[in-house]
Amino acid sequence: MLIYGKRDHLVKPVFGQQLYDRLRSTNNAAVLISLPWAEHSFNAVFHGLGNQLALYYTERFVAWALRP
Repeated sequence: MLIYGKRDHLVKPVFGQQLYDRLRSTNNAAVLISLPWAEHSFNAVFHGLGNQLALYYTERFVAWALRP
């Protein structure tokens, strides 16, 4: 699971896309979530929108990955 802020100035969002594409091309399960307004530390505000979305999708991804 990859979560990237589209306005990240430390890690270019294109790197997340490239990693996602590479994972999928080798038949690995992968999910890419892009937050269009988010900077690198979008989750610095614990109850902020970016953190809430990241937590929501992380919980669902883990539940899917650990399903019996």
